[in-house]
Amino acid sequence: MDLRGPMDEGQPRNPEKTDYDRKMNSQPTDNARAFRLAPALAAERLAFAEMALCQVILRDERRYPWVVLVPRRAGLEEVFDLLPGDSQRLWREVSTVASALKAVTECDKTNIAAFGNVTRQLHVHIVARSEGDPHWAGGAVGVDDRVPYSSGDLGDGGVPAWWPALLARLALRDLTRP
Repeated sequence: MDLRGPMDEGQPRNPEKTDYDRKMNSQPTDNARAFRLAPALAAERLAFAEMALCQVILRDERRYPWVVLVPRRAGLEEVFDLLPGDSQRLWREVSTVASALKAVTECDKTNIAAFGNVTRQLHVHIVARSEGDPHWAGGAVGVDDRVPYSSGDLGDGGVPAWWPALLARLALRDLTRP
C-alpha cells in the first residue's frame, strides 16, 4: 500500500514516516519520540492515562475535578497546528472525557478551554464545576494560585475518588503507578 500523499510526489516512499514528520520535514517517527510534556504541566500532574491521541492528566487541584488533555505530538501550540484527522480526534477525546467527567462527578457544568498564554504546549483543560464551588459562576483558570490535594483528600491509590471512576468509565488505566 502506498502511503504517499500529494505533498510526497517525487519523494521516495517511506511508510514509517508520519504526517507530522512530513509536515515538519523530519525523520520517521521523530515526532512521536520528540513529544515531551511541558515542565509546568508535569509539575501539576498528579496522575495520568493515555488515549489514542492525548495524555490525560489529573491536575493536582483540590477545588475542582480537573483534567488536562495534551496531544502527544511535538511542537504544537495551537489547535490549528494539528493535522485534520488529529484535530477531529482531539475534539472527540475532549468530548468523551468531558462527558465521563460530568457523569462521575455529577457536576452542573463542564468548562473546556485551551489557553496557552502561560504554558505554550497545546493542552485542553476540562474542569467539572458545580454551583457553590469556589469562584462559581466565574472562571476557574488563572483566578488564584493552584491548591494541591492534601493527603486527606486522596484515597488509597493516592488520587481523589473520582479519578479511578473516570478511568473505569473511559476504559483507561492509570499509568502513574505500576
